[in-house]
Amino acid sequence: ILIGGHYRKRGLLRANKSKIELKLLDVKGKLDLYRLSYMENDQREDGTALDDAMSWRKLLEDSIAKTHDDIATVTGKSRPVIVKTLALLDLPASVMDILIDKPARFNLTAGYELVRIAKISEQAAVEAAKRVVSDEGMSTRELTNLLERLNQPERKRKETSRQHKIIRNGCEVGAIKDWDSGRVMLDVKVDDPQERAQLVTMLRERFGLTQ
Repeated sequence: ILIGGHYRKRGLLRANKSKIELKLLDVKGKLDLYRLSYMENDQREDGTALDDAMSWRKLLEDSIAKTHDDIATVTGKSRPVIVKTLALLDLPASVMDILIDKPARFNLTAGYELVRIAKISEQAAVEAAKRVVSDEGMSTRELTNLLERLNQPERKRKETSRQHKIIRNGCEVGAIKDWDSGRVMLDVKVDDPQERAQLVTMLRERFGLTQ
C-alpha cells in the first residue's frame, strides 16, 4: 500500500520510468496504517478540518478506531480537538453546503462556533457561515459574540400603564388603570347603595355576566 509519493510515482510513469525507490514500513494494523498515512499527508498537503472529520468518522464507523482517544493517539492531536472536529459533521446541511464550497476559508475554532450557533438558530448559522467564507471574513471573536447574544434570554418589554383618577366633589374616590396588554382595572368607592348597584349591573351587562 502506497501511503506517500503518489505524485512522484505519477511523474515517473509519465517519464516512462519503471522503477521507484521505496521505503518499506512495518505496519501493525489498520489503525497504525492510518497513523503512517496521516503523518505523511498532514506534512505535505493542505488538509482541512472537514477532511479530518470525515476520515475520523469512517475510522470509528469501520471500528478501526474504537474511541476518540485512539484517534488522538495516532494523529498526535488532543482529545478536545478530535471531539470538536467530529462535531463539524453535526452541522445542518444548509450550513455544511456553504463551508464545503470553500473549506480553506475557516479554521476548526470557527467551525465549532458555527456548530454551537446552529443548535440555537440554523438561520443565524447560515448567515454567519456566509460571512466566514466571504472575502471580508468573520473573526472567531465575532462568532463568539454572536453566540453570546443568541444565548441571552430575550428581555421582556416593560409594559406601560396609565392611571385615571376618579374625582367626585373635589375628592379622589378611586381610579381606572389600563395597560398596553389590554388589561383594565377599576377601583372605585361608591357609598350610595343604589348607585353602586346600578354600576355593577351596567358592568355585568357590558361583559355578558348572567349570574
